[in-house]
Amino acid sequence: MRGEFIYLKSFDDNGERIVSKIKYISDEQFLRYMEEFLKDNDQMPTVRNLSEKFGRSPNAIQQRLAKLERKGFLVRNSNGKLMRRRGKWS
Repeated sequence: MRGEFIYLKSFDDNGERIVSKIKYISDEQFLRYMEEFLKDNDQMPTVRNLSEKFGRSPNAIQQRLAKLERKGFLVRNSNGKLMRRRGKWS
């Protein structure tokens, strides 16, 4: 799905139809960015970093992180901080 877009359809307060075009970001692209970030930094990117990079709300980023955690790509340390799992991302 690389390079594809998602179209969200809604209505404004006047009942006019609004269509928003949003670039789709795959889990692979998301994890690749995190891996590149870790090459230059000691910690995972913050929700704010990810939000700015991908143009998504912090809530959307939190949901994506939770999804990746459920899939086993991310784990929490004893302090509850998200960490990447050891080994390859995929």
